[in-house]
Amino acid sequence: MSRIRRVRDAPDFCANEVWYGSGDDGGVRKRVSNLVGWDRKPDPILGSDEAYDVAYESLYEELPDCRHVAGACRG
Repeated sequence: MSRIRRVRDAPDFCANEVWYGSGDDGGVRKRVSNLVGWDRKPDPILGSDEAYDVAYESLYEELPDCRHVAGACRG
């Protein structure tokens, strides 16, 4: 996804904030779930939990690790 490709690491970066979003921003997760997983039903393949899991694991892995103070995830 282009949003993940545009992410740049920073000293206070939070991968969860990008994935889950904040405020009115649904983050990458919302966009992914529109394509695969629960919101994609009734598609028997793309609407499955397994499809979402594969997308999540693949895309989240592309994000830099969280770098903020431990326990301070903003996502």
